[in-house]
Amino acid sequence: MKKSQLLIIIALLLLLLAINQTTSDTSFLRGIFGGLPWYGWLGISVFLVLIAIGFAVRDAWRARRLLIERVEKKSETDSQNIKLSPELLEKYDPDGPDYPHPVIITERCIGCHACVDACPHDVLAMVNNLAVPVARDQCAEDTACQVECPVNPKACIVINTTKVIKPRPVPVRNEKFMTNVPGCYIIGDVSGAPLIKNAANEGADVIKYIAEELKVAPPEQKAEYDVAIIGIGPAGLSASVLARQHNLRYIAIEQDKVLATIEAYPKNKYVKGLQREAVTYLARRVIIAIGNRGMPMKLGAPREELKISRNGHVEDKVMYKLTNPEEFKRKKIIVVGGGNSAIEAAVDLVARRDGDRIEFRPVDEINDVALVVRSDFKNDLKFGNKLQVYQCIDDRRIKVYFGAAIKEVRDGEVVLMDARTKEEKMTVPNDYIFALIGGDRPTRFLKSIGIEIPEN
Repeated sequence: MKKSQLLIIIALLLLLLAINQTTSDTSFLRGIFGGLPWYGWLGISVFLVLIAIGFAVRDAWRARRLLIERVEKKSETDSQNIKLSPELLEKYDPDGPDYPHPVIITERCIGCHACVDACPHDVLAMVNNLAVPVARDQCAEDTACQVECPVNPKACIVINTTKVIKPRPVPVRNEKFMTNVPGCYIIGDVSGAPLIKNAANEGADVIKYIAEELKVAPPEQKAEYDVAIIGIGPAGLSASVLARQHNLRYIAIEQDKVLATIEAYPKNKYVKGLQREAVTYLARRVIIAIGNRGMPMKLGAPREELKISRNGHVEDKVMYKLTNPEEFKRKKIIVVGGGNSAIEAAVDLVARRDGDRIEFRPVDEINDVALVVRSDFKNDLKFGNKLQVYQCIDDRRIKVYFGAAIKEVRDGEVVLMDARTKEEKMTVPNDYIFALIGGDRPTRFLKSIGIEIPEN
């Protein structure tokens, strides 16, 4: 029952009571409204109460019906459980088991590695640039492989599962890559298109759309640039190149090296140099082409920003990703973290991979590597990574400090502490630290600027 309805009923009841009490038997008002005995007024009161109860029951029934309809609609929309037709099962999973396992629709697969990287049990592998189930019996019904598959319709589908598979939340954008924020576009990995080829294509296409739009858009005198490109990975670089070809005034902004994984690319060719101070740029359009990893998590240790000199170059002692393991030889290195990224980095610093096998580096190239793990290795550690890291530990190529954390970063050494009590444990010689403890996805940043990201 609405509050206004209740107030109206109470007001009418009070008005009738007041008239009955204030008028005399011979008054004009008494003649109009008539005099009622006490049981007459009691009857009116009961009648009004029944009306109020009727309103309340009606409103409660309506609210319950709307809630049920909304929940049912949401579950139908959010559920990503897909049932394959008998024809598709016969074609792509002819001898598949009855227990849960992934099926790959090869015609849809774009070879992006998303499902392979998402599976913690090494059920999937890349074969000839396509995902292939290689260990279906290892499937633990995680369903992350289907969630992370970026294509629509899905190329990776988990069948025979009883779990409700939720979609991966991605920013809302239209066919021209514009978000719900007018003039703001989003492309590349953060939009759910992880493949480099797709990201580069999106970078080229979005500039074409923007160039056509700006031809008819009214001029903005205060704008310094036609377009600002945030993030210079494959998508952002492609957009920068096309912006120059279309004679657009543009600025490209990157917090790291341009295409950090492609060392040969000439840095700062199209990109504004890195600046630490806050700078404001005014642009008519904005393209967000940042990665999906977001900002790396920091150690929170004193002197984490310490600079060191290597081969005549000044660089950070603490780094948050390992781009090229071959750059490091005969160094004392600590890798912080117990997840797949940390384990793979530690193994790569002492050995070279050959499929599931590893070959240890020669003596003049191997590094002295230690893993610092706050508690234990993560539960979603891939089976292959487990085998390789334990092989390195057994052969004494990697040391592991469980239950430890970095207390202080120093020049030439690192102080370790107990992760629980914070008591200092030891000081170990050290040249570099790789802090691979995860990162915050840019979801919070995108929401803070008004971009809609549907929740599961």
